[in-house]
Amino acid sequence: MKEKPLISIIIPVYNTEFKLLKRCLNSIINQKVSFVEIIIVNDGSTTKVKKFLFNYKRKCKFIRIVDSKKNCGTSISKNKGLKKAKGDYINFVDSDDCIYKNTLKKIKHNIIKENFPDMIIAKYNTNLSEMRGEKKFKDGSFTYKNYDKKYIFNNKINFTYKIDCLWRYFIRRKLVIKNNISFEPTAYKNEDKEFMVKTFLSAKSFFFVNLIYYYYFLHNKNLSWTDRYSFYKVCLGNYNCIKNIIFFLKENKINDEKKLEFAFIFLNDLVLMLNLNILNLDFNQVKIFQNKINKQRKIFNFYHKYFFFEFLKASLKENIDRINNIFLSKLYFLDQERKRKIYVYGASEYALPLLKVLRKKHYPILGFLDSNFYRFDKKTYKLKIFSTKDMLIKLKKYKNDMIIIVCHPHIQTCKRIERRLIRLGVNKKNMIRLDENILGLFSSFTKISSNYKFLR
Repeated sequence: MKEKPLISIIIPVYNTEFKLLKRCLNSIINQKVSFVEIIIVNDGSTTKVKKFLFNYKRKCKFIRIVDSKKNCGTSISKNKGLKKAKGDYINFVDSDDCIYKNTLKKIKHNIIKENFPDMIIAKYNTNLSEMRGEKKFKDGSFTYKNYDKKYIFNNKINFTYKIDCLWRYFIRRKLVIKNNISFEPTAYKNEDKEFMVKTFLSAKSFFFVNLIYYYYFLHNKNLSWTDRYSFYKVCLGNYNCIKNIIFFLKENKINDEKKLEFAFIFLNDLVLMLNLNILNLDFNQVKIFQNKINKQRKIFNFYHKYFFFEFLKASLKENIDRINNIFLSKLYFLDQERKRKIYVYGASEYALPLLKVLRKKHYPILGFLDSNFYRFDKKTYKLKIFSTKDMLIKLKKYKNDMIIIVCHPHIQTCKRIERRLIRLGVNKKNMIRLDENILGLFSSFTKISSNYKFLR
């Protein structure tokens, strides 16, 4: 009789490079364990990728493939993997990442030793620091004890980064089934946040393993989603995740202050992303979202103590005008100094509303600055992306004629970027910061996030 797997590793695949896909699969297969099943969800990849996957299946008995003829998106792919999983625990691995050698046996040892906790939480590594030219990355996100549910929500854990990324968790499958936890099908970005809120609030036991299990690999193929999904689709997915979390809190009668604050760390992040992306929609699309919000206004207002859902207090149109006016008020002095060279630090979707305002006022934007070497010399939103360090060396004589607009929704990230620019010789007077506070999107967020020490 075939042994039931202890762990089901779910890997959604959509046209991943063969080199990366091979590294990912080999990192699991080469551990030579019999208690793991690999569920590959082929999300409408090309015939070549499909053939590559089925060749791997022939070599390895514990690989199962769920094949989709059309591209459905990561949320639907993960849901398909969940339905096919047979293991006691589920873990998600991105097809362009990998896991470390001999880690699965250690995970199994901890599962059995700790009497099958609802969640096992492991450490990870990434090449993010390397790309930024910073010190070697260290995941110091928690200490290593077996915490109970109460302890987690009483703020004894300092998650520093990537708390909402599924790949660092091994989750009891029966917990997911019992609480009907799944991914929002319309979510194309940030889909993990809803899943993790529901999982954390449903779990009764947690164990933190002092083990670097996962390698999160950033490269040029996973830096942008705008070529595949419209801003409207991203907004719709974010909105539905927000609504689902709120309904989950209400249906499960979650009234504990600490749990609500924990949930709203994720919710407030989703609202911020929604607010920023709504700025990129046309009038008719904004109108659709206004109607959706109006229908749910009552339940959203019920949680106003924790929620900075400020666009509920006014129409989305008023909110958009208000944010655009904040942009202009922050940049007003540029009217007198149009000879200055303007660069925007941060080549991401967060900068697009700013670019629209700058272009409308005919400000001379010369390009993006970024520290991510995978982006150098590429173009986004019709602007070239330059290496910050190289550009500043090149323009050493003109540093005082430059204006660098630091644009990111998280204040901690903005401050880190500013510190880096100062180290590279940029005068603080030549920087403008556009973050969550400038945008006027936050009220209670800073207070709540400081309680949990979430560093973004």
